[in-house]
Amino acid sequence: MVTPSVIDFNYKKFDTLPPAVLINFSQNSQPLSFIIPDWVDVYDITTSSAKIKLNTNVNALVPASYSEPGTIKAFIDGFKYVVIGSFTINLLLQDTVLLSISPVTANFTFEIGGTAPANKIISVTSENTWGVTKTAAWLNLPITSGFGSGTFSIGVNTSGLAPGTYNDTVTVNDGGTPKTVAVSLVVSEGNTGVSFLYINPNLLNFGYSIGGLTPPEKNIELNASAAWTATTDQSWVILSVASGPAGASTVPIALQTLSGLVAGDYFANITFTVGSIIKTVVVKLTVTSFITELLSENVLYFTDDENVINVASGLVDTFLKLDFTTLYKSVSYFLSAEIPFFKGKATKRIGERPKVIIGQQSFLNYAETSLFQPYPVLSLNVVVSEFVLFLKTTVQSLSMNNLKFIKGTTPTNNWISASAKKIYVTKNAIVYLSIITNGVVATKIEITGAQTKTYNFAAITAPFLTAVVHLNDIGYLKEGDALTIDLLGNKIEVVIKAETSEQSICYFENEWGVWDAIEFTGAVTIKDSFSRQLTTVRKTELYTETKIIDVTKPVTISINTGEVHTDANVQTISKMLQAKNIYLQTNNTIFKVNPTTNDLPTYETDRQLRDFDLTFKNVIE
Repeated sequence: MVTPSVIDFNYKKFDTLPPAVLINFSQNSQPLSFIIPDWVDVYDITTSSAKIKLNTNVNALVPASYSEPGTIKAFIDGFKYVVIGSFTINLLLQDTVLLSISPVTANFTFEIGGTAPANKIISVTSENTWGVTKTAAWLNLPITSGFGSGTFSIGVNTSGLAPGTYNDTVTVNDGGTPKTVAVSLVVSEGNTGVSFLYINPNLLNFGYSIGGLTPPEKNIELNASAAWTATTDQSWVILSVASGPAGASTVPIALQTLSGLVAGDYFANITFTVGSIIKTVVVKLTVTSFITELLSENVLYFTDDENVINVASGLVDTFLKLDFTTLYKSVSYFLSAEIPFFKGKATKRIGERPKVIIGQQSFLNYAETSLFQPYPVLSLNVVVSEFVLFLKTTVQSLSMNNLKFIKGTTPTNNWISASAKKIYVTKNAIVYLSIITNGVVATKIEITGAQTKTYNFAAITAPFLTAVVHLNDIGYLKEGDALTIDLLGNKIEVVIKAETSEQSICYFENEWGVWDAIEFTGAVTIKDSFSRQLTTVRKTELYTETKIIDVTKPVTISINTGEVHTDANVQTISKMLQAKNIYLQTNNTIFKVNPTTNDLPTYETDRQLRDFDLTFKNVIE
């Protein structure tokens, strides 16, 4: 027993982590193992206590309420872990609004004698009171403070300024990490009939993905009345041509040394000068991380979960290509997908292709109690590449290897059976039980209750297992007896009900690709029918002849389930009717079937005993 059994954390993202909580449990001298969420740490572990605290992984979670189980296991007898206690970790995670501003540059240009430039609007996101400060006298700040999310403006006073470039920094501070706006003002003489400088364009946009290729250079068209010069205020801009004679020119602008930049927007000013005429070209560089979300090689994934990878690119002329390879059941698979970037981002769900490759499973009908891995895990290799459109040259590429998949969605409490945790069957029934092992080695199936028995097996290390238990092999059982079947702490309760003159078993592959079994004890009716496929052949212009080209023998099976005791057992029947891979055993014969029952009346007022009439047709192979 663990005290407290419930641990509550209340935390605001990026704030100081709350203090740890001490838990106590039964005195135990054995090695301990804790199964907990990855945003929690366990430390100061003794034989009867430990401390639980949040770690910084919690900042990656989406703000919400979380409730996750924690389990304590002890290593017993040198070969197995046994659960000695469990507890619940509740987390109320609140969002923290960190200070951010946009844009982070404000560039002004002014020609003497012209109209003063309009103010620049800066957006502020915060949850606190913030203030705005500046240094230069030529800068105007109509608003110098605010609270929460809002805006302020930056203006310039050009009166009396001589031609040249002026720079200052505006600082926004809300008590956390201050943010700055780089402000520049270029003052120049205007173009005249004698002196002039024309520049096109005055804004260049570049995109760069971290780890990728440097974007290609772009050109500026220039026409000057006299010799001109050019300078830049950022080292990552290359001016291979920094001066030129009067007349029309083409100036190439290239980028360099981008590998040290982190994701974000960067700005540079290129200043062109002819005498007292100054013109500025703004270079905007958007840096993005190529991969923002990947899958891990150390996780067992389920094909029907989201399992998405997100890829970001700062380039505007590329697309994403995924190449999938795997060797599964001695067959090699090579698949690919191409995805466009939308607003710099491409998303792909990984899972549907592994599900198709895994496919339907062969029927597993074991004549005795058994423990086994039902099918091999699919190991998928994925190469993620960014290609240039039309040219299909690689911008950047990386790979994910040995991503492990099985069918279905992430289960609750490692239970991957469609069966209820409590079932009512006869003493001749066969029970199927499947679980996720979480890396724990399995060596036995334990039976307790009206009869006690242990089935021992060679150690099995597998990510998931199926146990098949034949009840008639356990020992003498009678109506009303109760048994518990235990596999690595995952238990199913079996209650023995009365035998009838009829017994049939329906085996079906559930969403996880493992087999389950349902016993029916009601009447069984089997009807044969024949279906003929005919064709008509013209013998002469007056006579035709009809021939039989095929005869099939479909079989219709009607089965009454017998008494169904609980809603959970009704739900198992419902899941069986939705399955696509079903076998029926009746009269000592097993054949593949399709259900033709389209609905299941799961509720009727004042209905004390529940039984259902189901119909099937055999699948003719």
